[in-house]
Amino acid sequence: MQPNQLANLRHKRPAYTVGSMINFVRLEGVLTVCQDLAKSPDPQRHLEQITTAFHALFQLNESGKHMVGRDLGRLEPTPSLKYHAVKM
Repeated sequence: MQPNQLANLRHKRPAYTVGSMINFVRLEGVLTVCQDLAKSPDPQRHLEQITTAFHALFQLNESGKHMVGRDLGRLEPTPSLKYHAVKM
């Protein structure tokens, strides 16, 4: 468990949201990478390694929400829908 979240729960204070904790952990990761880069004896090579790792880690995924490449099935109205359309 994240130390700040644990401290809040122990002291009966409100918990942090999952989204804000995820953002906080991401920020800590970026800051750690920046600190390591600044301390590196060969920052250019280190930056290239980090860039390669980030590109492998953060890939663009296709959206399933937009139905790309999916079979939409039949698109004709059902008999029930046709019946209700005639009633209107």
